[in-house]
Amino acid sequence: MRALSPGVNNPNTAIECLDQLVAALSHAIQRQVELRRAGIETDAGASDVGDARPDETADAAGALPVAATAHFVEGELRLVTPRLGLPGLVTLTFDEIRHHSRGTPTVQLRLIEAVAGLLSMDVDDATRNALFHQAEMIKRAVPDIPEADDREAILSLCKAVLKGGRQLRPSA
Repeated sequence: MRALSPGVNNPNTAIECLDQLVAALSHAIQRQVELRRAGIETDAGASDVGDARPDETADAAGALPVAATAHFVEGELRLVTPRLGLPGLVTLTFDEIRHHSRGTPTVQLRLIEAVAGLLSMDVDDATRNALFHQAEMIKRAVPDIPEADDREAILSLCKAVLKGGRQLRPSA
């Protein structure tokens, strides 16, 4: 986020970083789609590494169980890590860049374009809703864009994404 700090203010670097993060997220989404089509249950993009096993573990406060992976070394539990899943990856991909690029039209436009591109993929409902949430937050930041033409371009794309979202969202 240094690229978007007032002292540096280099939106092109932020856009390049965003593009790399979105490419990684696209890869994770595509992997989930492939597994789902093969009939393999997925945990929205979480993956087990090495000698790790899925587990249901209480959160830090001992509350409701959360999905986690238990990592074992020579049969002994060494680490329990939460599974982020695709909706969590969406949040990590967009939140900080969106927050720090408020008022920067080129980055805000690239953010909503990235959301639109990811929504064109065969994402699960939870990931789709996380992407719609990002589009809604980008739309709410439009008034901070200084130039009217830039505001209109971003708002127009936000509205198109969100309009399509109302048609795509599963009924409650």
